[in-house]
Amino acid sequence: MYIHWLTGNQPDGLDDNAGLKEQIRRFKAGEVVLCASVVTSVEVLACTLPDDRAREFLRLREMRDDFSYVAVDPVVADRAHEIRDYYQSLKDQHSGKTLSTPDAIHLATATLHEVDALYTFDKKRRRFLGLIPLSGNVAGKYDLKIERPPVPIPVATPEEPSSPATLFPDDENAEAQ
Repeated sequence: MYIHWLTGNQPDGLDDNAGLKEQIRRFKAGEVVLCASVVTSVEVLACTLPDDRAREFLRLREMRDDFSYVAVDPVVADRAHEIRDYYQSLKDQHSGKTLSTPDAIHLATATLHEVDALYTFDKKRRRFLGLIPLSGNVAGKYDLKIERPPVPIPVATPEEPSSPATLFPDDENAEAQ
């Protein structure tokens, strides 16, 4: 989800784009707390980003109390290992697919921090399992909702800017000048 927000690339469909914009709106309004593993930084910053967007992502952990940036400590690592091993043991049932290490860390972070939902624009991949099909029963024992960002009702108005949203009000004012 962060990659789509930072790059300004549109997700697969209009509903996905509306869902992403709604989560940004909810975060800016203080309605939700975001939680991300430090692995997210590696994934996001591996993308080609304009310098201002990369800086904005890095500012999240310093400037927003409602953004929980979770380190991969031994507890997270042990949970990620457990989750990955579970799916490794079932790979014959999944056409040889298993769980990627970054996805195992994301799932471990989400289950340990008891998040309400893990939002993703998960794509089907050749070698690895997707995350959305694991929703509700991660590793046979963790109840975690995994889904695409839900579409708001009512849908966002056409007056919203088409450029990537910022999370810092002063940045928005600077863009308007």
